[in-house]
Amino acid sequence: MALLQRTLLLETIRHHLYEWLSGISAEDLKCACRSLHFDAAEEDLLLVLYPTAKQLTKEQFDLLFLEKTGSTPAEFDFFGWHQSETEQQNAAGNLSRLLDGARIALVGPSVTVLGSAQRQYLESFDFIARINFQWPVPHRLVPDIGSRMDILYHCCNGDRPITAMLIPDFNQTRFVCYQENIESIPLRKYCLRHAIPHLDISSTYQQLSASAKTSVNTGFVAIEHLCQFAIKELYVTGITFFKTPYYEGYPGHGNNRKYWKNSLTPDKIGPHSFEPQLEQFARRLSSDERVRTDRWLAGIVEKYRPARSGMRCPIVAEPASPTPFTL
Repeated sequence: MALLQRTLLLETIRHHLYEWLSGISAEDLKCACRSLHFDAAEEDLLLVLYPTAKQLTKEQFDLLFLEKTGSTPAEFDFFGWHQSETEQQNAAGNLSRLLDGARIALVGPSVTVLGSAQRQYLESFDFIARINFQWPVPHRLVPDIGSRMDILYHCCNGDRPITAMLIPDFNQTRFVCYQENIESIPLRKYCLRHAIPHLDISSTYQQLSASAKTSVNTGFVAIEHLCQFAIKELYVTGITFFKTPYYEGYPGHGNNRKYWKNSLTPDKIGPHSFEPQLEQFARRLSSDERVRTDRWLAGIVEKYRPARSGMRCPIVAEPASPTPFTL
């Protein structure tokens, strides 16, 4: 409920600033600024505008707003938290050039990476992409999943404050792709401050969700988004479409064993349905020679391959000494 309230609050501020300021208390305004990670300058501006919204008509408020910010409330985006269409086009072009002919390893948080001893193999790729809250990489996992994060795909859903990831080593990230969501404000601000190229791919989430008729997972989004570019190879490991839990220590419900109970299929993780995503990925794997998987995902997807497709499910990197995991 808290996440839903924050999402609705963000949309209300963005589209109905005057109405929001007119009906909120000063204390609730300060709480909202803290909740949404507004910085001191943004909070100060809202506190200046706050009493006028209760005294002026909307037309008068709009004129005052224009005087103080140089824009109308409809255009106001809190100093750039919202990426414009032009910015998105430029960022997408930069990402396209970066990935042209590249070999990419996409690493997910599944428990199946434990004991895989893939560090040397993964770090032979041009780029290592990670998902959501996989940074910084826990020291104990480096032998299995490497230490780099060249590309980040993040849904910014608030399972954990994004600021926990923004340590100095984050600045080495070559590109960030994110969904406009609860935590996208501080992530975009950080990227702007440290000149980290970034792209709002909310439209990709929306398109894939419409196609799969479910809220899609970030791992699936990353696969499909990367395949839009002229890459040479995409190796996928640590993604099982929730046929296995996350490794211990990864935040979010996917790490909670109670969801698995007596099977390897979770009862319910968020608003996601996994079968449609698996079916779409199976079609991708059957038709796109650039995509490779680890043995775990290969075995899972084998059950979903289209009839008479001749789909290959290659095993690219076998775990050297797999560590058994129990549910």
